[in-house]
Amino acid sequence: MKYLALLSVLTLSACSSVPHKIEMSQSTAANMNLIAFTEQSAPKGVAGTYQFQIKAAGAQGRWLYLNTEIDYRDRRSITVSIQPNVVA
Repeated sequence: MKYLALLSVLTLSACSSVPHKIEMSQSTAANMNLIAFTEQSAPKGVAGTYQFQIKAAGAQGRWLYLNTEIDYRDRRSITVSIQPNVVA
């Protein structure tokens, strides 16, 4: 499971194409700043390249989820969902 998550992250990094790069540290404060920024720009979202420390991963059906906190319901958590065709 850990190798699948690592492979997915590496694949997504190689396939990403965004117009600009926003660098943020891996701290909880940086995560909270990003969460606040996405709330302000909703529903558009915030395009960019981000680096997070993944603390937990899970799957539901064929979808893979990567979380920045152990409890995905934590307000500080950022969850990245990976579609089944990307996981394959």
